[in-house]
Amino acid sequence: AIQAYASQLKERAYGDICLSLNRFRSFTLPENITHAEGFSLADTDIIRKRGLLSIFFQHIANIAPDTGDAILSCEVNTMNNTQQSPMVSVIIPTCNRKDMLKEALKSVFSQTYQDFEIIVVNDGGEDIDDLIESFDKDSRIVPFRHEDRRGVAAARNTAFKAAKGKYIAYLDDDDIYYPNHLEILINTLEQGQYKIAYTDSHERLQLYVTDRYVTIGEKADFGLEFDRQKLLVGNYIPTLNIAHYRNIVEETGLFDETLDTHEDWDLWIRLSRKYDFCHIPQITAAFTRRADSTPESVKKQEAFLNTAHLIHHRYSHLIREPEIFEAQKKARRLLAEKSETEALKADVLTEKHRQCIYRLEADIREKNAYKNAHIANLEESIQRKDEHISNLEAILFDKNIHVENLESVISSKEQHIENLESLIQSKDQHIENLDVVIQDKNIQIENLEITICSRDAHLSNLETAIQSKDAHIQNLETVVHNLKSALRVKDEYIAKAISEKGKHIRHLEDIIRAKDIQIADINCQKDAHLRLIGLKDTHIQNIEAELAAIKHSKAWRIAEELRKLFYVRLLAKFPLAQKAALTLSRDGFALFLSKAKGYLKRNKVPVVTEFIESDYDIWIKKNSLSDEKIRNIHEDIARFSYTPKISILMPVYNVDQLWLEKAIESVMNQLYPNWELCMVDDASPKAHIRKTLEKYAKKDKRIRVKYFEKNQGMSLAYNEALLLAGGEFAATLDHDDELTPDALYENVRLLNQNRKLDMIYSDEDKIDIHGRRSDPFFKPDYSPDLFLSMNYICHFCVFRKTILNEIGGFRKGFDGSQDYDLMLRAVEKTQAIAHIPKILYHWRKIPG
Repeated sequence: AIQAYASQLKERAYGDICLSLNRFRSFTLPENITHAEGFSLADTDIIRKRGLLSIFFQHIANIAPDTGDAILSCEVNTMNNTQQSPMVSVIIPTCNRKDMLKEALKSVFSQTYQDFEIIVVNDGGEDIDDLIESFDKDSRIVPFRHEDRRGVAAARNTAFKAAKGKYIAYLDDDDIYYPNHLEILINTLEQGQYKIAYTDSHERLQLYVTDRYVTIGEKADFGLEFDRQKLLVGNYIPTLNIAHYRNIVEETGLFDETLDTHEDWDLWIRLSRKYDFCHIPQITAAFTRRADSTPESVKKQEAFLNTAHLIHHRYSHLIREPEIFEAQKKARRLLAEKSETEALKADVLTEKHRQCIYRLEADIREKNAYKNAHIANLEESIQRKDEHISNLEAILFDKNIHVENLESVISSKEQHIENLESLIQSKDQHIENLDVVIQDKNIQIENLEITICSRDAHLSNLETAIQSKDAHIQNLETVVHNLKSALRVKDEYIAKAISEKGKHIRHLEDIIRAKDIQIADINCQKDAHLRLIGLKDTHIQNIEAELAAIKHSKAWRIAEELRKLFYVRLLAKFPLAQKAALTLSRDGFALFLSKAKGYLKRNKVPVVTEFIESDYDIWIKKNSLSDEKIRNIHEDIARFSYTPKISILMPVYNVDQLWLEKAIESVMNQLYPNWELCMVDDASPKAHIRKTLEKYAKKDKRIRVKYFEKNQGMSLAYNEALLLAGGEFAATLDHDDELTPDALYENVRLLNQNRKLDMIYSDEDKIDIHGRRSDPFFKPDYSPDLFLSMNYICHFCVFRKTILNEIGGFRKGFDGSQDYDLMLRAVEKTQAIAHIPKILYHWRKIPG
C-alpha cells in the first residue's frame, strides 16, 4: 500500500519508517520476535450483529475518547479475553483402539470440572478424525498424529509440548475417569500446598475371547501414601490417577522415549527428587489390565520386567536404606512369578469364559429372532400410519400455499406503503439539507462583507498614511530651501518628483473612490464580491509597490538624510526620548520593552504587566548563566586534568536556514573548547543548506562537513558523521535543536570525577520559534527496567566512541527510533552510565 504513493516516497522513505516502528514495538518482547503490530480483535457474532463499520468506530472511540459520543456501542474483546488458556490439559495417547478411545473421551466430557482441553496423539494408528469431530463441539480437542508408531512416551511428550493448561492430567485410551476425578485433583492443587497430587482407582481385568477383549471383573486398587524410598522399589501411582503443575516438568525433563514401559514411573522418581506428592484416598478412575497369553501380551510382560530392572539400576544411587535393595530384588522376582502365573490363569479362564460366552451368544441369537419378527409387524403398522399422515400433510400443504399467497399480497402492500413513507422521508431530508446549504451561503456572504469592511479600513489607513507622507514632504521642502546653494538643483528635482508622485497618489485616490462605488453593489451579487476583493487586493499591492518605489527613489534617500538631521536636532532637546529611540533601533522591540519596564520600575512608575510569568519562566531566571557563573566555569575548565575531545554528530536535511544556524551556533558558543562538529548533508534539495554549511566550515576549523550525493536516511548520515569524528566521546544533535552553553562543560566536569563512565545523559526542555522555553523534562537516574519500557533518555546523550564502534553504530531501517535502538544496544555493553540533573538541551517545537 505504501509503494502506491510514489510522490510521497520521493520526499521520505515511509516504508523504512513503518518497518522501524514495527521493530521498535518488539524491543520489549522476547528476543526471537523482530517485528510487532497492534490489532483489535472483535467477536464474529458482534460483527454480524452490529456491522464492520460499527466495530471500526468503537475501536476509534476506545483509543481516542474525545472523537465524539455518537459512536455505536459494541462489545470488543482483546486477544487475552477471547483466547484464555484452559486450567487443565488432559493428555491421551492412542493407537488402533477407536472404541476404547470413545469411552475414554466420553468420561472426560462427563467431568463435573469443565475448564480443560484434551490433547489426543494418534501414535501411527488408524484414522480417528471422525471420532474427534463427533466429540469436539466446542473446539476443546487438540489432535496430533505420528506418521509412524513411536511409543507412548513420545506421544505424551508431543502432547505435553502443545499443552496450554496450568495443570497436566493423563489418561490412556483404554481407561476412564469417574465424573469427579478432575474436580478432586484440581481443588487440592489450587490450595497451593502441593505441586503434584494423585488419587486411587479401580482395576478392570479383561480377557481376549474370540475377537475382542471382555471385562470379567473389577477390584479397588488403593495407592500407598507417598514415600520416596518405596517409589524406588515399584510404581504404586497409576498414570491416570496423577495431576501436576505443567511448569515443574520443564525442570526435570519429559518422559524418557527410550523406555518401552515404566516411562511414567521413571518421571515420578525424577519429580519426587524436587517435590512432595499429595495422596488423596478416593477412587476417581478405572484402569484396565489384560491377562492373556497372546504374543503381544507376552512381549509386554518381558519389556515390563526389563525396564523394571533398568529403573532399579538407574536410580540405585538414590537409595538411603539397605533394605530397599532387597525389596527391589523381591519385587523383580514377584513380577516374573506373577507374569507366569497370570499367563497360566489366563489360558484356563479364557477357555471357561469362552464356553460361557458361546452359550450366551446362542441365547441372544434366539431372542434376537423373536425381536426381529415383532419389529417387522410394528414397521408394517407404522407404514400404514405414515400413509395416512402423508395424505393429511398434502391437504395441509395446499392450505399453507393459499395462506402464503395471501401473506405475499399483504406483504407487497406493506412494502409499497414503506416505500412511499421512505420517499416522503427522503424528500423531507432533502428540504432540510437545502436549508442547511442556504444557511451556509448566508454565513459565507456575512464573512465576505466583514472581509470587505476590513479591506475598506485598510484602504482608509493607506490614505491617512499618504496624507501624512504629503505633510512630511512639505516639511522637507521647507528645510531643503534653507540649505546651501549646492542643494538647490536637487531641491527642484525633489519638488518635481514629489509633484509627480502627488498626481499619481491623487490618481490612485480616484481609483479607490471608483472601487468604493463598486463595493456598494456587493450585497446584491455574491460573485461581484469575489471579483471586487481581487481588484482591491491588486490595488493594495499596486499602492504598496508605489510606496516601495518611493522609498527606493533617489529623492526619498536624499530626504531620508534630511529627516535624520531633523530628528537628531529634535531628539537632542529630549535626551530620554533619544536614548529610547537608540535602544529600540539597536536591540529590537522585545529588549526595548524589557529595559523600559526596568526604568519605570526603578523610578516607581506604575506599569500594567501584560504577560504573567509561568513557574518554569521563574525557574529559568533563577538557573540561568550569569556573568559570574560563566567566569567560574572558565576557571573550573582551566583546572581540569582531563579534557577529552567531544564530537557532535549532526545529520542535516532540508531544515530552514534560521534553525540550522541556531543549532550550529549553539555548538560554537560552548564554554568548553575541545569539541568538533561533524555534519553530514543527506542530499538536501534546498540550496541554502550547502551555502550555510560551507560558511560555518570556513568560520571555524573545528567544523567538519560531508555531503551525500543521494538521500540515504538519518541512520546512515549519523554513521558517516561518526566516521568523521576524531573525539574520544561522541554526542548527537538534531539540525534544528540547541545546546545550552554549558552542555559540554557539565559532561566533562562529570568525567573528571569519574573517567570510567561510558554513557552520560542530561535533562531537556522544548523551545519554540520565538525562543520561548517550555515543557521541561527532569529525568530519573538510570533504571534498566524503566529504560526497557520507554526511551526516557533521549536528548542530550554522550557516548564513549569505542562503545559505538563496538556495536556497529546506527542501524539502517530504524529511522524514527534509531536513538532508542542505539542506546538499547549500548547498555548491553556497559553499565557505566550517569545522569546529569540539569537541562542542557533545547528540543525545537516547529508548527507542522
